[in-house]
Parts: sequence; structure tokens; C-alpha cells
Amino acid sequence: FLWKLGYPLHDEEDPRAEFWRLHQRLTGLAKASHTPGSRETEEFLGTASKFFRELERYLAESLAFTAWALLHDHATDPNPFEYGLEADHARGMSFVQAAADEADDPIKSFDFLSDKLDLYTLIRGFEFLAKALVILDAKRDDHRRDDSEIPAYARGSELKRFPFMYTAPYLNLTDRSRTRLAEQLREIARSLQRGKVTDIRNEHQHYRKTASGVEQIESALREIEVSLRALESSGLSLVEFRLEDAIHDRWGRSEFYFAAPRGAGHVVTRPSGYDWLGLPELDAPQYVAPGAVFAEPNEVLRFRRRIDSPYTELWSDFPKRRRS
Repeated sequence: FLWKLGYPLHDEEDPRAEFWRLHQRLTGLAKASHTPGSRETEEFLGTASKFFRELERYLAESLAFTAWALLHDHATDPNPFEYGLEADHARGMSFVQAAADEADDPIKSFDFLSDKLDLYTLIRGFEFLAKALVILDAKRDDHRRDDSEIPAYARGSELKRFPFMYTAPYLNLTDRSRTRLAEQLREIARSLQRGKVTDIRNEHQHYRKTASGVEQIESALREIEVSLRALESSGLSLVEFRLEDAIHDRWGRSEFYFAAPRGAGHVVTRPSGYDWLGLPELDAPQYVAPGAVFAEPNEVLRFRRRIDSPYTELWSDFPKRRRS
């Protein structure tokens, strides 16, 4: 009811707050010097169970969003640069599934379309996606956009530009951005595997307070923190950025400062030749991906959150404009 009246439906500014709270608490419990069988051990087990559930949700949502953001053709979508938390999550996982099928792992088959994804599958998903991006880059000519899909405003003038000359957004990014993103996704998978996060996840119920056990848990938590901090700094963790400040001068130049929880930020300048692309309005909360740069120095992929419901489907094609 409030949404129909125009009030914001989601007031949650940091959907990862619970995960980082549990991470901090679990780190403290692992370092606490108490003997086995104490109340702190029971608290550790309860906190660890909640933490790994949040970790799996974090990785699943981030993996789907990353695949969707880098591989889905946003320019021709009926809802350009809008992320539906259900429909586009499924679309993103279908991209990951295609990447896993192409990798053809000899050890195990993977089903990323399942409702229940284990931690090992999610970690390998980042590896498969990184490989798919490298292969896609090598076949970029196969994904060049047809000239008929290029907007008319970008054909006869240099004032407004259309940078998405390939149907896969990843291919429209700068060379440096493509290289860094592929390596970052690969390193996330390596880091979580190096920290033996899957083993800790499967064995934490048998936790005993020993020096080697504490060291393994602390190592896993460090690798998790490094990996997910990197994911958040690139804007691929499904955390909204909000406008913190806007500066305007007498010549009409503006700088919009966006900030996200835990220090991530980005600056967008205007006027720009890229402000007719259909990206979100600059005064609205949005998913900003500072790691996905399509034009130097600060034009990056940005998305607004879309809420899908029967009500939005009913009014999706309204109003209908007259054809000339």
C-alpha cells in the first residue's frame, strides 16, 4: 500500500550488516582464550552456523548480480539498467550455469539453477565466471552490436555518445577494467579455496578449542574478509550506494558523491556525453560498480533496484505513446 502511494518500500541501507556483525563476532570468539566445553564454545557453534548461512547468501546474490551485470544486454532490455531481485537473479545464475557447462569440470557437475547451492559450488562459480569472461574477450567480434540497435542520437553527433557497441557489457569496459575484473573474480575463488572455507563450513560443528583449530578458523575468516571487501569495493556485492553530496559551480558543472557502507565511494561528474544512456538518476539509491568502467575516468555501470510484482506487470506497458 505504501509503495503504491510512492513511499520507499526498502529502508535497509546495508543488507550485509548482519554478515559483517557475525564475522566480527566469530573472529572474537575464535581468538578468545577459553577452555573447551565452556559457554563460549556453544556460542561459537551457534554464531558459526548463522555466519555460514549468511556467507552462502552473500556469495549467491553477489555471483548472480555480477554475472547479470557483466553479461546481460542492458541497452535492449525493456527495463534498462534495472535489477529485479528475483527475475534477474535467476537470469544471472543461468549465465553462471552456461559458464560452468563450458568449463566442463572433469571432477564434478554443477547445478547453479538449484534453490540450494552449497559453499563449494558458489566458490567455483566465481572461477567459472572469470574463465567465461576471458573466453568472451577472445571472441569479442562475435558480439558486436548491429548498427540498427545504435540510438539515433549517437549516429550524427559527438555531443552524446553510446559506448555499448557490444551486446555483452563486459566487452564495453576499458581494457584495464576488464583485466582487473576477471583477475579479481579468479582471485576470490582462489582466496576462499586457499582459506579452506568449505572445510571449515563442513566441520565447524565438530569444533574443538585447539591451537591448530583456531589457526584454521582465523585463516578462513581472513580470506573471507579480504575476498568480500574486494567484492564490495568493486560494487558487485549488491549493496546500494546513496548520494552523499553534490557540488555545482557557476558554469553548470557538477560532481555527485556516492557512498556505500564500509567506506566504498564513487564520484560522477556532469555534464557528460553519456547521460542519455538510461542509467539511474543521480539522486536515487542505486547499485554502483566502480570496478566496471566503460569510459575514463568515472563513467561506470550503475543500476537501480526493481521490484517485481503482479501490480508492476499490470502497469508495465502504461502509458502507451502514440507512434509517429
